Amino acid sequence: MPGFDPATLASLGEWIPLAESLGRFIAQTLEGGVSEFNVVFEGEFKGSERRPLGVSALKGFLTPIMGPGVSWISAPAVAADRGIKLGESSDPRVSEGVRRMITLSAQTDKGPVSVSGAVLAPGEPRILKLGGLRIDVRPQGKMIVIANTDAPGVIGRVGTLLGKAGVNIADMRVGRRSSHGEAVMVLNVDDDAPSAVRAELSRLDGIRRVHWVEL
Repeated sequence: MPGFDPATLASLGEWIPLAESLGRFIAQTLEGGVSEFNVVFEGEFKGSERRPLGVSALKGFLTPIMGPGVSWISAPAVAADRGIKLGESSDPRVSEGVRRMITLSAQTDKGPVSVSGAVLAPGEPRILKLGGLRIDVRPQGKMIVIANTDAPGVIGRVGTLLGKAGVNIADMRVGRRSSHGEAVMVLNVDDDAPSAVRAELSRLDGIRRVHWVEL
């Protein structure tokens, strides 16, 4: 990564690809134009560590939107050209029982979206929150991200539809705020889910939004 101290980059290790993956993830769950992109560092992050992680997150965020030509060097200028306001803050406290965590948020014309993640141990990067809902997801491969109502039968209908479509579910993780309230499910899948299948998912009872994410 040009312009950054190699020793700092080496000390960050898996946090750099995690930050980029979180950016790519949130970009693929947007439903409107973006006006702001913010990075919040919770816990024990040095000032010298925040800048490369913020740039990695921004590069990841812009790549699905602008294409693979976005680099660590060009990402801030690309955001400025698109009128995206950038923000960064830090908090020594951590809300999820980990030593440190990164939260990315984007303000769109259809409301805010956010994702939080951490490296729990070597080889253990995780997405820990989506839109404020707790979850535990490996940020890798092909994923179907579903916002839904927490109600009986919703998960079963999703699994049945994907099974009929020949989409194999490798892993499923769910998060919810309260019984019968707002919920989210993230499915790691082995196969592509065509747009027609995703459209059918979005029409199921209890489903609010469906997004396809590839990392």
